[in-house]
Amino acid sequence: MGDMINGIKAPNFPLKDQQGKNLRWFNSPPLTIENLKGKVVLVDFWTYSCINCQRTLPIIRKWWDKYQGLGLVIIGVHTPEFEFEKDEKNVKNALGKYHISWPVVMDNDYLIWELYSNRYWPAKYLVNHQGEIIYNHFGEGNYIETEVKIQSALKDAGFKVASTLSSQFENESGALWKTQTPEIYLGSMRANYDSATITFEGQWKVEKEYVQHHRETADLEDILVLKYTAREVFLVMSSEDNCAVKVYVTLDGVPLTEENAGAGVKFESEKAVVEITFPTLYHLVRTKTFGDHILRISTTSSKLKCFAFTFGS
Repeated sequence: MGDMINGIKAPNFPLKDQQGKNLRWFNSPPLTIENLKGKVVLVDFWTYSCINCQRTLPIIRKWWDKYQGLGLVIIGVHTPEFEFEKDEKNVKNALGKYHISWPVVMDNDYLIWELYSNRYWPAKYLVNHQGEIIYNHFGEGNYIETEVKIQSALKDAGFKVASTLSSQFENESGALWKTQTPEIYLGSMRANYDSATITFEGQWKVEKEYVQHHRETADLEDILVLKYTAREVFLVMSSEDNCAVKVYVTLDGVPLTEENAGAGVKFESEKAVVEITFPTLYHLVRTKTFGDHILRISTTSSKLKCFAFTFGS
């Protein structure tokens, strides 16, 4: 938690981007902190392919459903981590996929991000009815504390709010084991792995943000190999020109099964397949226990792009 900024006036949202175009808003006309004085505002910095952000969305939805008629305004500031997250159509699709009905503004130029001196996904800033930041939290968790702060701010603003909490799953997600493999970026701009963790068999090309399979093949002869320690594995993937691409996944030398496959996996005969139809985070593996594993992914398509692995326990 970054208490150093609490008590200062919340920065107002700009109306235009660096090119002079109006910022794109979803689910609402453009909003400003100044015009929302008298209400309590929760500013949530997120980006749609981030697993940590995705895991906070169910509780934010609970708060929106519970408090939107009681003086709370939630504003999602979508600040992209990858280039494909700057696409308006992709963001709109993500809002539908994750059932987001509160106001969201696209912050492609990081203007709002910089105004709040933010450095994290997700990050939440609670603004009171006088336009002052009174609380902030970085990352997942602290749901109960955050909801108590929301209730207190609403009461201070003169709204009648019951003290019952909807945040009853404080430790259900995001708990990290000390030995868990950290997030791995595959593109040259932020590459943070070595040959003990990631190896490439066959033809793969490293680009600025991602690694791309570099040829069409008849068989699954080109393989990305990941050695990791965790229970769950997620991979941000997309395809060139948004063509449908199939990715085949094995764990410890054998295809995934229904018992250890992530939510993004389907099955074709005895093969575990992930169909890339939209640039986002795909859930590959969910084993019953935490441990060391070797994951292999392969494709016959030259259009597959792999951006970053994240992990869960």
